[in-house]
Amino acid sequence: MGLNHPFLSDWPNIVKNFENKVIIFFGREVKVAEHWYHQQFYLVSESQKVRVYTVDIDELKKTEEARGKAQVKLEENAILLEEYASQMDELAEQRAQQLKSSERLAAIGQTAGMVGHDIRNPLQAITGDMYLIKEELETMPEGENKREVFESIDAINENLTYIDKIVSDLQDYTRPLRPSIQDAHLAELIKGAILTINVPKRLELITEIKDNSKAIKTDVTYLRRILTNLITNAVQAMPNDGKLTVRATKKKDEIIISVEDSGVGIPQEVRTKLFTPLFTTKSKGQGLGLAVVKRLVEALNGEITFESQPNKGTKFIVVLPQTELKQ
Repeated sequence: MGLNHPFLSDWPNIVKNFENKVIIFFGREVKVAEHWYHQQFYLVSESQKVRVYTVDIDELKKTEEARGKAQVKLEENAILLEEYASQMDELAEQRAQQLKSSERLAAIGQTAGMVGHDIRNPLQAITGDMYLIKEELETMPEGENKREVFESIDAINENLTYIDKIVSDLQDYTRPLRPSIQDAHLAELIKGAILTINVPKRLELITEIKDNSKAIKTDVTYLRRILTNLITNAVQAMPNDGKLTVRATKKKDEIIISVEDSGVGIPQEVRTKLFTPLFTTKSKGQGLGLAVVKRLVEALNGEITFESQPNKGTKFIVVLPQTELKQ
């Protein structure tokens, strides 16, 4: 084997290892023509010659490389399995929560009809009685007692309205939806919803209904419920002073309605759950109001979105197509 052989192409560097005579042998691995070899170099002290031993280790090297690649692959798969296991845990938790919600919704569906009969009927009777009592009180002389009775009646009527809303939400969320489309006057529907809610005097109320959006085609009952729930939510978001703004306009073949408040806004961490049934951040509520709104909007082939800023308020935007609904 001469010095021109590929094994000894770096011979000057090999000789340097023995110049100080500190070492008398060393080994290395070298790749020549895509083939791996192990070399041992020995300094023969008597003759000052270097003896070279070369062993073909290509198969061994390939095995080591394959093992290294396999190890990397195993580590990658271990990471993937860990991620998959974590995802499965999350999915299992979600399914468990969905099952709980489904069971609760099934129970709600089973009792919605009973609630409608056993609560709404006497509720209507109480509402009628309160109206008659209020009419009778109008004929009484003014005085402190009369004012106190009127305040009590207003408080009772407010609670009756709240109970009626609970019953309506229960029924609207569980019943099959079959929209009945007819001509309607949007400005009148908005005005009626506001009157039903009895917006507090401490709130500034602004309504902006563009002329091109007043005549619409929709299911009047559905849209009235949508407006009632959204305006109620807006009022509840402003326990102190604030501004409630209801706007409506028409763009191409769509009616766009927005209900905006100047309340505290919606926390970032609950925004993804806002339309989830039975989810609520309020101390008083069942978590069906916005879920009902979304269901009714989608029944009208529309969509609902919202924008919210901390301490500045929230705006819900309902877009309803004016083309023929898909049944």
